[in-house]
Amino acid sequence: MESTVSGCTERGAPNVVFVHGWPDGPDSAWRPVLNLLEPTHRCVTVTLPGYDGADLGLTGHSFERLGALLAGTIRRECGEGGANLLVHDWGSHVGFQCEEQFPELVQKMVVLDVGPPQFGGRKRNWKLLPGMLAMGFAYQYWLILALLISRVPIVGPLVGDLLARTVAWLTRWGSGLTGADRAVPPGITAASSYPYLNFQARFFRDLLHGAPAVALPRRPLATTPNCAVLFAYGAAKGFAFHAGTWERAVRARTDGSAVQAWDDCEHWLQLQHPERVAAAASAFFATS
Repeated sequence: MESTVSGCTERGAPNVVFVHGWPDGPDSAWRPVLNLLEPTHRCVTVTLPGYDGADLGLTGHSFERLGALLAGTIRRECGEGGANLLVHDWGSHVGFQCEEQFPELVQKMVVLDVGPPQFGGRKRNWKLLPGMLAMGFAYQYWLILALLISRVPIVGPLVGDLLARTVAWLTRWGSGLTGADRAVPPGITAASSYPYLNFQARFFRDLLHGAPAVALPRRPLATTPNCAVLFAYGAAKGFAFHAGTWERAVRARTDGSAVQAWDDCEHWLQLQHPERVAAAASAFFATS
């Protein structure tokens, strides 16, 4: 993954790798928090593949592949000792995959607003269907449609990008952001929507497992990290991006993991309250 290193250069400064989601880039997602953590932490921001205007094709990278790419970036920038992760949105899923495949590289995780998927394996979880459909019709299916339209020759890329950026702008506008934080980064195009296609396809594959027409990886997506986790989420939004069962499981852990529900935040905690995010992350990473 493309990465940028900034912040403290003193020996022993904690390594923190920042992984953004949609519709973001490293600067739009993290700049306010970076300004606060850079004096005391060595900060590595990454750009998710396809979020820089590049076209990776219809399905882009799988979540497993993204996790492996993140692991390679951690090794390159931080060494075999690994790093702490500060992740948001799709960055959470990428971080979960990285930690599951390469646990030696992830020291601790601060996860913002998005928990792991609660589907996969042999159990058909029909209870998740209403929530997945709600998220789909709210914005995810429109992004998948934009991605499909962008494959049409000549006019497809223009129409697909326009639809994807319109959905992105509406999402930011309706999530409690103000001013410049509502702006959609230029790298967000229809091509950036591939995680939604992969995510929804995996869900329906698992729901209908055994159907021979559905040819997707059989391995369930990662769910519970082995490392300590601080999960903070905005409780003021319309619906949750995590399952209550997972929140209770994190609260019950005895390894220093914790959950914080912020009643005055929606999805972008790091933009609405960067000081609180920086303070919570710094304190969590410093604990033994």
